Amino acid sequence: MNFSWLTNLNRLIVRRRTRLFWALTSVIIASLAILVIYPALREIKTTAAEITKLKNQLERRQAPEYALKDILASYRQHEVKLGSLNRAVMNKSRELEFITALEDIAARYGLQQKIVIGNYQALPNNAFSQMPLQLQLTGNFKDELRYLQGLERLPFYVNVKQISLNSIAAPPMPSNADAVAATAENLVNLVITADTFWQ
Repeated sequence: MNFSWLTNLNRLIVRRRTRLFWALTSVIIASLAILVIYPALREIKTTAAEITKLKNQLERRQAPEYALKDILASYRQHEVKLGSLNRAVMNKSRELEFITALEDIAARYGLQQKIVIGNYQALPNNAFSQMPLQLQLTGNFKDELRYLQGLERLPFYVNVKQISLNSIAAPPMPSNADAVAATAENLVNLVITADTFWQ
């Protein structure tokens, strides 16, 4: 007897069972995707959209000038400059140091100096005070320029508002050579009007 048809039948049944298994597995996976994964993804998208909407609402409620993000960015940008600005604005207890520095510069270049200091004036909405200052110098023009450079190099902030120069009339020239050399220096009066800032 030939049982080859039985072997073929077994193979056919195994193939059908395998196909049926894979078909059922595909249906189960598709069902899971449709019933579980897709709704979860949709919920994640909805939640992300709600979070973005709430974030935008909060940003719109905040005044632009008070946005923490902008304040921190500005602070980081100017943080390096704050140290030098704090050193440039003088403490009210350091007036003597400031005046001594001015006198040292004048003495270094052989200039006669008169310092006129005004009273402190509180600046509105600020912790700083402003003090007017007038420096009157007499000496050689080149030395006065060096004085201005020395004033600029001071670690203090001096806001120069006005500079005026006047030449001093030379006395009548005597006949000896020493007197001629002395008047040849061309003495100049330099007046500097400035403001200084104190805390």
